[in-house]
Amino acid sequence: MTRSRAVISVLGLVLFAANCVAADAPADPRVAAAIARGAAALQRLNGQAAGGDHGIGSAGLSGLAMLEGAIKPDDTAVQNIAKLVRTTWTTDTKTYNVSLAILFLDRLGDPADIPTIQLLGTRLYGGMGRDGAYSYECADLVPIDQAGKSYAELTAGNPPKAEPAKPEPKKPDNGFPTAVNKKPNAPGVNPGKLHASVVGYNSAVRLAVQSNGRQGGGGDNSNTQFGLIGLWVAARHGVPVDDAFLLLEAHFLTTQNATDAGWGYAGAVSHSTTAMTCAGLLGLAIGTTRGQPAEAAPAAPPGDSDDPFNRTPKAPKAGSGVKPVGVNPLTPHISAAMRKAAIDNALKSVGAVIQSAQAGQMPLKQFVGLGDEYYTLWSIERVGMAYGLDTIGGIDWHQWGTGYLLPIQAEDGSWPQGSHGGPEVSTSFAVLFLSKSNFVKDLTRMMGKVKDPGKAELRAGRDFKPPLVAPQASNPGAGSEPGVRPSDPVVPAGVAALADALVSGVDFPVKLQEVRDTKGTEYTAALVKAIPRLNDERRGLARDALAERLTRMTAKSLRTMLADPESELRRAAALACAMKDDKTHVPDLIDRVSDPADLVVQAARAGLKSLTGQDFGPPVGSDEDARKKAASAWNKWYLTDGKK
Repeated sequence: MTRSRAVISVLGLVLFAANCVAADAPADPRVAAAIARGAAALQRLNGQAAGGDHGIGSAGLSGLAMLEGAIKPDDTAVQNIAKLVRTTWTTDTKTYNVSLAILFLDRLGDPADIPTIQLLGTRLYGGMGRDGAYSYECADLVPIDQAGKSYAELTAGNPPKAEPAKPEPKKPDNGFPTAVNKKPNAPGVNPGKLHASVVGYNSAVRLAVQSNGRQGGGGDNSNTQFGLIGLWVAARHGVPVDDAFLLLEAHFLTTQNATDAGWGYAGAVSHSTTAMTCAGLLGLAIGTTRGQPAEAAPAAPPGDSDDPFNRTPKAPKAGSGVKPVGVNPLTPHISAAMRKAAIDNALKSVGAVIQSAQAGQMPLKQFVGLGDEYYTLWSIERVGMAYGLDTIGGIDWHQWGTGYLLPIQAEDGSWPQGSHGGPEVSTSFAVLFLSKSNFVKDLTRMMGKVKDPGKAELRAGRDFKPPLVAPQASNPGAGSEPGVRPSDPVVPAGVAALADALVSGVDFPVKLQEVRDTKGTEYTAALVKAIPRLNDERRGLARDALAERLTRMTAKSLRTMLADPESELRRAAALACAMKDDKTHVPDLIDRVSDPADLVVQAARAGLKSLTGQDFGPPVGSDEDARKKAASAWNKWYLTDGKK
């Protein structure tokens, strides 16, 4: 499986927790019928063999949609998926899949799966990077095959800090404390207790985090959004994770785009998109309920209390509006008012997208940023339900999305395949959107009532600039970076026409999707030629489209592009190497660390961080000497440790 936008769109939206019943039946009979037909289509797709284009990922997504569509848990198709997850989770270290396994088993509701959920939650807890973000890999700090060993065996030679002895509750034969057995899988219950078979593994992972710090960094918001909801569900099953929530909150608070109030896929080198802005909003929601009441003191650092990791989430005091928790010691400069402003401005940004799409200025089926229209619709639904919002940007978001989905449902109940993934993906997203599924009802209750900040101007404002909104004037004066050889002056007529069409601003989303998805070298060349002539906002969208387009290229083609005279093509190729999850490109990306164009350098650095979990720089705006030193450091690491 490649690290492509296909994987991102398949799994990046599955941001929910379970332990709840299916959503209430929709009042509109047309919607109810569409949900039933969609669930039946998924049932047929998974009735013979579980799985899809992406194994556990798309299988779990299908299973969740079927359950929301009133397919019973003992149905053959659902049980096929359950069998797949239960028999393959031990060897899967992909952040998406680890999290999805937690979510699906939790939603299925079999108490016998709780130890597995707790083990996977522990793996997810230990796999977070030092910057509070997740990458594609979520490797174990302690091998999962040691999970059944005792705490003493796992920590031999490195004993933990002694703690006062506490009386142990009597455990029944199934290994759970008595209190857990009273309500083994009740919604909203977090007993704070681990199954006997999980205690040793969890303690060893916690000790590794305390002793050695978190490993890796430079993750992306797609993996991070998935990981954070997996952690939320794991915490509800007793896995101690509160210090991880502190890091997650700090990650989203400190990476919000100051220009458009959104978030992008890969930090500074990625333009904000609707889907990733919704991911940021989920991160901020969890941050507001991360385990302390609003007036509580900052959390103690790991090791400074008897139980520093096991503070269970508590609801803030009753009232309306978001009630942020106390000061995060990692971001002490950010006040409660600033947190609320971050949420309001991000909601305005999403609202502006809905307004623009509804007004016909951004056709929904056209380019919508990261993913496709199904991905984007469920991103919005996820935020609307989690925040308890009937409207976003003053618009009934569910009615708007329903108006798009119902007319395009196929006769067999499925939805047409989107830009990424198979029919099980588009159909699952559609069913979950129409169902208004809220798998984070406990989070919604903890947040209290959040108000829609209302309509936003469909243009850049003083406080924020919404992404993907009304057309703006192009900026033909933007040029290439210094030090890069200019391209050949003669441009084929077909390429020039395609580039001019993009720059004209007429039907920009439509034309951008065309050059992103249509086969032919002239479309790649047109994107490269158009990018320097676009304004900042559209340039970001076009850059993302070019990188996504290049994920379809072979390794040989990407190596050629990494040496191309055009800096925009080199940058996109560097990001595509990382998105394809091809570690054979590590030496190629190291070569680009000393590139004369800083945008290429930072793309290569981001790709290396994603592929290796390391970061040897250089920082943004570094001079030639600093770039050479960074390249030398990367090479030294690769020759000594990178090939292992």
